Amino acid sequence: MLSVFLAGCTTKDATSAIVELEAADTSLNYENVSNSMDTSLNDSISALNSTICPDGTIVATLSDCPKQKCSDGTEYGQCSTNKPKFCSAGYLIDYTVKCGCQAGETIIYGNCFKSCSDGTTAGACSSNKPKYCEDGNLVDNATQCGCSSGYIPNGTVCALKPVPPKIEIVTVPVAEPVVSPQANVYCKDTNCDKISTAEGRKECYYQNGKTGSSDTSCCLMISGDTSLKDSCLSGSTILHSAWAMYYGSSGGVEDYCQYVSDISTKDSCYSIVGSRLGTKTYDWCAKISTVDLRDQCYSGKLGKHVTAGD
Repeated sequence: MLSVFLAGCTTKDATSAIVELEAADTSLNYENVSNSMDTSLNDSISALNSTICPDGTIVATLSDCPKQKCSDGTEYGQCSTNKPKFCSAGYLIDYTVKCGCQAGETIIYGNCFKSCSDGTTAGACSSNKPKYCEDGNLVDNATQCGCSSGYIPNGTVCALKPVPPKIEIVTVPVAEPVVSPQANVYCKDTNCDKISTAEGRKECYYQNGKTGSSDTSCCLMISGDTSLKDSCLSGSTILHSAWAMYYGSSGGVEDYCQYVSDISTKDSCYSIVGSRLGTKTYDWCAKISTVDLRDQCYSGKLGKHVTAGD
């Protein structure tokens, strides 16, 4: 009873009370009163040094408080098994920097995204172009991922690359001009065809076609050397036009310019002969492919015009 009475007193009050009680009752045990007072006082001091936990529990230190948990059982300040969740002050929040993502997911701009069924990570292009992994879904994205060989982007998808039409270049052989039997009589009389070597025969035909009596038909017998044949045909025809201009007979020149293969050489042949002989018996100038050269031929600037009978 005395200990209950003294439990709420200070040390000074308790001492005074004990003195008074001793004076009033000599049978009072001073030692028992003093021990009871000390116990109550120590309890009061201990209460002042304790910590109150968030749930109201009184403990010696904060670390002795019961562990607080979020709704899924995750303790405060820890990552949940359901990544990237983190338990903060009783709330589950996304915290990818600390907790990461679930297996098969990728962190992109602080968020978790699922990888795709073919193993492509989120935000990356699949090897199966133009597929792109978008949070677990493979979608077409030709603009970013491109297309497979033989295809080109057409918006987000790929379209078959158009195949240009095949252009076949056909080389048409130039047929050798047909020469009348009479045209070859002279060349055959020279025995050029009896020469054993091809080079010898070509030279023989060239000399008899362009020079000497200049039977231009001999030029047509040259084979295997287009340049030499062109030179022979053009030179012989031009030579005949000079003789015709000299003798005043433009009608006796045959058109061997037409058998010249090279366009430039052929135009030169027609322009020189046409400028010399005019167009009264044969329009040589009309055969020229170059407009400027044709105009010069008609104007007579390339040589003197003569006509048959002049």
